[in-house]
Amino acid sequence: MRYKANRGGHAPGFLRDAFQEFIDSNCPDNFTFFDWELKRSLNWLLGQLWNCIDIMPSSLCGELDLEMGSSYAIGVRKIKKRKEAQFY
Repeated sequence: MRYKANRGGHAPGFLRDAFQEFIDSNCPDNFTFFDWELKRSLNWLLGQLWNCIDIMPSSLCGELDLEMGSSYAIGVRKIKKRKEAQFY
């Protein structure tokens, strides 16, 4: 069954890899990556992982200061909240 971001489930590896790349590059505001030949924004990526139930690697949980075993959904929500807090 194909992944549908609005329904959740297991996201494709390239989306999870892009999130890891974003974190590894110190969370730049202008982060973009290519999905096939389309240039995608950070907000698009966060939306795609918003309901992802896949468990993040322990190293990624540690970088985000989250409990080990946290899902990508929890990770992207923390990043989104952090980004929104920067504007207030």
